[in-house]
Amino acid sequence: MDPGHAELDRFSLGVTLRDVAHRNRGAAQRESRIDLERAIALLPAGYRTVLVLHDIEGYRHAEIAERLGVSEGTSKSQLWSARRYLRRLLGSGHPATGDVV
Repeated sequence: MDPGHAELDRFSLGVTLRDVAHRNRGAAQRESRIDLERAIALLPAGYRTVLVLHDIEGYRHAEIAERLGVSEGTSKSQLWSARRYLRRLLGSGHPATGDVV
């Protein structure tokens, strides 16, 4: 395709390949976010609570522990387990362990 023809297509369609790629990337990101939201909803309640408080709302483990009436160690282990469970649900971990491969 000669450069003049590309310009004609750009102006006649009002869209460039870059625009199309950007839209496709946005759609893929939306789908990934929906997958993540569904996976979070499937977490056991304790895992989900700690994951949301820490990774989404930005609380520190000390704050989570105080808020939930658990130890900081419990908060940390619940978060680790939640992330492992999510990896397994989202298919990016080893099926037996959830460890990233």
